Amino acid sequence: MAGLSSPLRVCRGILKEIRAIKGPEYRRSLAYNYVFKQFRKNQITGEQYCRAQEEALHASHSYLCLLSSTRQQIALYNMYHGKGQRGVEEMAGIVGLRVPTQPGGKGWENKCMLLQQQVKFLGHVVDKEGVRLDPGKVSAVTESSNNH
Repeated sequence: MAGLSSPLRVCRGILKEIRAIKGPEYRRSLAYNYVFKQFRKNQITGEQYCRAQEEALHASHSYLCLLSSTRQQIALYNMYHGKGQRGVEEMAGIVGLRVPTQPGGKGWENKCMLLQQQVKFLGHVVDKEGVRLDPGKVSAVTESSNNH
């Protein structure tokens, strides 16, 4: 029984997509009439058996997939299509991100430096020669120990 209800379900899905495209006057459209006639033509009845019913069912599944995908693509296009130049904040909001409110005001810009020849880190200097003690920190420690 599930196999017999599948063509009806597909037909209803196609007619639903046509109704979404055409609006309230969908029953007067050529597409509606064609789909409805094809569905009735390929039904299994006591007098008639359609040899190509599986082929017609496959074609109707493909058509339903095309209609629903096209409708979803148009909805996504209308939602995300740019109407002119959009700002960074607006684009970030569309994809669910937030832009920092005060760039440069938090102190991170002094800590984030790329392509440096040497980096001072926790009293050490790291460069192409390796890791060594920071001379500035060493001199500060020796000066403070000489003063005591």
